[in-house]
Amino acid sequence: PQCPTKFVCDAPGGVTEFAGCIESMNCAMTIGMTTGANSGNAIALFAHQMIPHHQNAVNMAKALLANKVLNSCTNLEDETPACILKVISMEIITQQNHQIQGMKGAVEELKYNATDDCAVQVSETHKFNIMSKQVPSLCVDITSVEPRRNVVLKACDGSQSQIWRIEREGRIKNKETERCLVDRKGKVLNKGCLNVAENEVTKGFGDNIVFGTKGVMTPGAKMNGEVTLTVGPRDDVLGNVVQDFYFHYLHRSA
Repeated sequence: PQCPTKFVCDAPGGVTEFAGCIESMNCAMTIGMTTGANSGNAIALFAHQMIPHHQNAVNMAKALLANKVLNSCTNLEDETPACILKVISMEIITQQNHQIQGMKGAVEELKYNATDDCAVQVSETHKFNIMSKQVPSLCVDITSVEPRRNVVLKACDGSQSQIWRIEREGRIKNKETERCLVDRKGKVLNKGCLNVAENEVTKGFGDNIVFGTKGVMTPGAKMNGEVTLTVGPRDDVLGNVVQDFYFHYLHRSA
């Protein structure tokens, strides 16, 4: 991935959907603003960096206008917060779209490429433990039971099987087994990474480990010193803790 695991931290239910839009837009901007400088021209470099920045502002303004939070503004001349933000959003869309077209025209007239993208990976080589937020002494690990396919919670002990990293394709890979997290019929397993779709498993807004639309990683019963991990629906009744995990990043030499 070319983006960090999140841009919005701990978004409550009232803004979860809007936060999701912000996450996607900020990631698109970050990818767009990682550019080369092959033109050797400051004007082209400025435009290649500024266009995705402006486009993100336009997209964010459109998203806010589409949100019902501004519906209370019925007269743009009112000095209410909703009306002030509504006017600002409309101005951003009009003015920055005009500036985007101007920058694109300047780059074209100088006969440089419209874009000059380069890929900069984030957290690709950073290793981490996945720790339970409810019980920080427990780490996501590989079961001791052969054939060692199930992913469980075990006491954190610094073992290689408790170390994970995010691959370029967004998969979460175990250091010891070189296999990736995946959901199979409601169980969290450790399977060959080629069997895991890109971004099939991600870190969500509330520190959940999200398995697409199937649900989030959820601790279950404890057996033989291991806590089973399943995939279930997000349960806010649990207090946003039981299903929450955090990434404890390790030194690069780990």
